[in-house]
Amino acid sequence: MFGIRSVVLRETRVATAFLPDGYEDSDERLPVLYKLDGEWDSPAFAIALERLAREGRIPRMILVAVENTDRHRDMTPTRIAGHSRTGEADYFLDFLRRELIPFIEARLRTTPERFLFGHSLAGLFTIYAFLSAPDLFDGCIATSPSLPYDLRKLVFLASDSFERGGFAGRALYLATGTGDLDGYLDAARAFAGYLDANAPEGLRWRFDALEGEDHRTTPFAALDSAFIFLRAKTAE
Repeated sequence: MFGIRSVVLRETRVATAFLPDGYEDSDERLPVLYKLDGEWDSPAFAIALERLAREGRIPRMILVAVENTDRHRDMTPTRIAGHSRTGEADYFLDFLRRELIPFIEARLRTTPERFLFGHSLAGLFTIYAFLSAPDLFDGCIATSPSLPYDLRKLVFLASDSFERGGFAGRALYLATGTGDLDGYLDAARAFAGYLDANAPEGLRWRFDALEGEDHRTTPFAALDSAFIFLRAKTAE
C-alpha cells in the first residue's frame, strides 16, 4: 500500500499494488492494470487475474487499486445537478498521468503497457480518460459506465479526439448488464452505435450487453471477456 501526497489534488491518495505470484523471485517486467474504486473488490480482481494468467489466457499483470477520497468530484467530467462538487475529472486524470503512474513505474518492475478499469461512475471516467488521453493507456475497460450523465459530452469529445488521432493500437471494452440501472443499457448502446459509425481505423473496441446481469454483478460477469480482450491487445 502506498500513500501519495498529490500536488495536483492537494491531498494524500492511497493505492495498493497486488503483485502476482513469483514477482519477488524474478526480474520479470509486467504490464499494469490500474483499477479505480480500489477500496471495492480489488482482492477478488487480483485473484481473477492470477487465475486467468495460470490458465494462459492473459499475461501476468500487476494490479494497482486506486482508492477514492471524493468519487463524484474525481470521476465526472461535467457538473451533475444535485451534487455539491462534481466535474473535476481533468484534475484526477492529471494526477494519474503526472503523479501516480510515474510513482508506480519508479518503484515496480513494469513494462510500458498500461490498462485502466472502471465501473459505474469510474466507468464514465475510464471512457473520458480514453478519449482525452489516448496515449496514456493501451486499453481501457468500462463496465456499467454512467453514460446517462454525460453521453452528449462524450460523443462531442470523441468526435474531436478522433479527428486529432492517436488511437491506432488502442483498445476500449464496454459492458453493461441487461438488468442495469435505468437508462444505462440504452446509453451504452447509443455510444457503441456512435463508435460503430465513427471509430477511427486502428482503434479496437467491443461492447457486450450481458444478459441477466445488473449494476452490481456486471464487473464480475465481464471479467473474463474483458481481460481476454486485454490479452488480445498485449499479444499484438
